[in-house]
Amino acid sequence: MPSSNQPRYTEPVWWTVQHTTIWEEHLPALRADFERRIAAQNRAQITNQGPDDPVIQKGGRAPRNVDVERAHAVADNNWEVGTSWAQVEPGVRYGVGARAQYPHHDSWNDELEARLQKEWEETNEPSTWQKVKRAVRHGFESKPAAP
Repeated sequence: MPSSNQPRYTEPVWWTVQHTTIWEEHLPALRADFERRIAAQNRAQITNQGPDDPVIQKGGRAPRNVDVERAHAVADNNWEVGTSWAQVEPGVRYGVGARAQYPHHDSWNDELEARLQKEWEETNEPSTWQKVKRAVRHGFESKPAAP
């Protein structure tokens, strides 16, 4: 049972057994992709460490060449940055279900995003949309094959 500190995640009203089946068919591949991406990021991070990296620095001074305004910016295509599978799974699951529910949307757009955000906020904690949006988009764009 989730604690009161953890956000709640529930399915939208349109979610059916068919959506669950589609999700379960695609879960192993999506999770494996997530784990490969995380492993690659970890390898790249270690490879790219330089003299400004705090791990490499001998003293306690701050790294040079850091743009403070953009230090925490993450590109939309890097949906898995700084997360675990447990954190992104609800969003990816919702995105895969949305792909099956809204097949007339060929690609992600503002109209689709607004609709998915509204549905998410009706069934989940509204404050979590910004946290899951990239994972939802990844799930939607993964274009699982038809069952």
